[in-house]
Amino acid sequence: MHININNMTMVSKNISIRKVLYDRLELHKKPGESFSDVIERLLDKQKDERDIMKCFGLWSNIPENLIAEMREHNKEMRQAFTERFT
Repeated sequence: MHININNMTMVSKNISIRKVLYDRLELHKKPGESFSDVIERLLDKQKDERDIMKCFGLWSNIPENLIAEMREHNKEMRQAFTERFT
């Protein structure tokens, strides 16, 4: 198999955006970055923020007594909610 890298070209598309959005993108632009780079970075960041797997272990250093307090508070809140709406 032979692939000719010289024939591979980057396809670009023109899009229209409101001036307000252009200005917001420009604020996020780092030196030497293209607007495509900015958009890609922001979309990747958004994807990372939605990755629930990144949440695992975040509470691993919380003391047991605080966890017990939080559970008790949640239990009280559920009971109050149940009493109020049933």
